[in-house]
Amino acid sequence: MKQMKRTLLAVTMLLSTVQLSATATYGLSYFLPRAQNGTAVDVLGWSPFINKYDADAVYFDFKAQSEWRQSFDSKKLGEYLFFNGSNSMVWGPQNTGTANLATNVNAINFLLPNGFSSTVTLNPKVQSSITDLSLFVGLDEWVSGLFISAHLPIVWTRWNTHISEEAITPVPTVGFAAGEVDNLAVTTTPYANVTAAFVGNKTAGDDTTPWLYGRINGSQSKTRAGDIALNFGYNFVMKENMYLGVAIRGLFGAGGHSKAEYVFEPTVGYAGRMGVGGMLDAGARLWERDEDHCLHAYLTGYAVHLFASKQVRSFDLLNSGIGSRYNLVKKLTVGAPSTYTAAGGLDNMINIGTQTAKIGINVAYEVNLQLTYQRNNFGADLGYSVGGHGGESFHSFVSAITPNTYVLYGTGAANVLNANATSSYTSVTVAGNETAGGAATVVTSTNEATYCISNSGTNGLNTASVLAPSSFSNAIYGDINYTWRDNDWMPNVSVFGGAEFGGGNKTLSTWSVGLQGNVSY
Repeated sequence: MKQMKRTLLAVTMLLSTVQLSATATYGLSYFLPRAQNGTAVDVLGWSPFINKYDADAVYFDFKAQSEWRQSFDSKKLGEYLFFNGSNSMVWGPQNTGTANLATNVNAINFLLPNGFSSTVTLNPKVQSSITDLSLFVGLDEWVSGLFISAHLPIVWTRWNTHISEEAITPVPTVGFAAGEVDNLAVTTTPYANVTAAFVGNKTAGDDTTPWLYGRINGSQSKTRAGDIALNFGYNFVMKENMYLGVAIRGLFGAGGHSKAEYVFEPTVGYAGRMGVGGMLDAGARLWERDEDHCLHAYLTGYAVHLFASKQVRSFDLLNSGIGSRYNLVKKLTVGAPSTYTAAGGLDNMINIGTQTAKIGINVAYEVNLQLTYQRNNFGADLGYSVGGHGGESFHSFVSAITPNTYVLYGTGAANVLNANATSSYTSVTVAGNETAGGAATVVTSTNEATYCISNSGTNGLNTASVLAPSSFSNAIYGDINYTWRDNDWMPNVSVFGGAEFGGGNKTLSTWSVGLQGNVSY
């Protein structure tokens, strides 16, 4: 018991150090918090009815739990999503380094013309309803201490960026000048503001393709089964006043993979990945006055490796900065022998830079300590949990950009369809300022590999821009419960609540309330 306490203290101090060293992250295209279910959910209000010392037959306990969870600290989530380390950015005319210094995003990439400007703010919120069905079966009739358990979470979750916009300089009535988004014609602006432009459902001039990905259009929700957990374990220490066991833990991701259709897309569990790992479960009686008045401590934890699966993500460009996934691009077509023209028109990088890739997570983990007090039929639990996941890892692309087809649109080189001038590198979205060597003409078999956008190479996709970083959070939870102990089925009901505090802005901070009940036999 003393060794177990020392181990718990060491793990807690280590994870607390990680928490203190957490730093803010910004500009990534995918957000992945700690999964909606875990061992804290598993053992809450359940521990006194499982891992029985004196069982000599098969026994079970079934638990149903319903929880409402909601995030707070929205400003930090907005800082994660935007490109400048803040939850507010300015859309406006190109920041040249000497003029328009307040511009964070060159508005032409969102089909908003020169002369328009506004400040856009994100204050995202996540709300979830989680119903968890759990079953524990003790197999003591065959082997004392052998058990299996299963957990099936059903999750409804709603994610909302809560986008707002102010300090708008209206769209000029003249719209786009000839040559900006159309070869020769003056073009009417399709959007009145950035909020409308993020919906991505309109086109202008030679840009004839609506956005398929990276959009913001109100709140988005998803209802799916979460990460289904199966445990097969054995308590190799089984005494009247304590037990210690280990288990093989499998996770079956039923929540579906990322689709990248929306900014801040709803995610259930760990985005449909499968995993395998181990679990530790231990309990000890700390104090007892009589059989119906006692205090127990329970330590539970797991670590699971999540295998790579196909995920759809929106990539930035390696040499074009954070947010370059929204740059305008020109589509080339073959003209005279060994030359290209820009007769293919315009598109947005969000359409061509959104690709399917295999992405995994090395580890997802959780450790929680719970104290359980019982006096006659009344009881109470108080728990502390730490957990999270490692950073996502990129394995390989599954799809690819059509080779030698797209080049970056440069505002210094007008969109003339019989030319293909492009800036070699650009930061046209972030800070609105185009950088590096000026215009260049793409010639087949000569410099197309240098200037054309591809999955890899000089103008390749930045794989780091789509990978959710490691995340870590602390949680406290507790319940008050009542058990009908004179009934053969030992029915138990409880009300519970909790709060989770994320490290930096890489996961959610939430509060929760819920109701649960279980029966055992």
